Amino acid sequence: MLSAAEGAGTSEDVRLSTYQGKVQDYFRALAETMQRQDRQAVTLILAHLHIAECEFGGGEWRSSVFPVSAAMLPPHVHYIALGHLHKPQPVTGAKAQARYAGSILQMDFGEREQQKSVCVIDARPGKPATISQVTLSKGKWLLRRNGTAEAVLAQVADCADAWVEAVLQPDGSPTELVERIRALPHVVALRFEDVALAEGGERNTYRGLGERPATDLFREYYKTKRKADPGPDLVDLFARLYQEVSTASEESSP
Repeated sequence: MLSAAEGAGTSEDVRLSTYQGKVQDYFRALAETMQRQDRQAVTLILAHLHIAECEFGGGEWRSSVFPVSAAMLPPHVHYIALGHLHKPQPVTGAKAQARYAGSILQMDFGEREQQKSVCVIDARPGKPATISQVTLSKGKWLLRRNGTAEAVLAQVADCADAWVEAVLQPDGSPTELVERIRALPHVVALRFEDVALAEGGERNTYRGLGERPATDLFREYYKTKRKADPGPDLVDLFARLYQEVSTASEESSP
């Protein structure tokens, strides 16, 4: 929709405005074409978009997809099926029935509390579509278990029906206990809790990488290497370069 050449040398605001304008023009042309077609036809739209009014699920790649407003989605269609956001949800503010069915699997530990589902759409000429949400109950779910090595080992030993992330308190537990947890086939991630106090005096347990903006990761990396916080100009430069690289990577993908 927006090539790397079109976005090169422009600000984030200009790229966002250009992209949103292209999306709006595309949907306007699509709506006009559908109005010239058989009005008794069933009309469905599939789109990979980030609708600004909707919520992230936790495991999405956030930096390479510009948001658009739900008001840009065309009216007078039976159903708009959307992809990109992993959390199942209807689209508030759309002029037609629109929904993210969401991912069928929990893709990141930030999604571990989400109930996944699929949507069955019954669309008939001249009638509003009906949407049935079917809850998925098969497959392995994601769990996160926190505590001392001894406590976590007791918790995860009976979690063979799930993929588990173990977050251990750095309490000086024997290495043997930690390795026993790591060796469990259903433990797919193991890390230690950061005991540094976050703002508000709460313990800071880092979220999965998919839940954190790239600029936050850059700040953390810079501070680790340089023992100082990066300046705002440097963070802005990183954000622009990261956006350009992400956009170019998506366009070159098959």
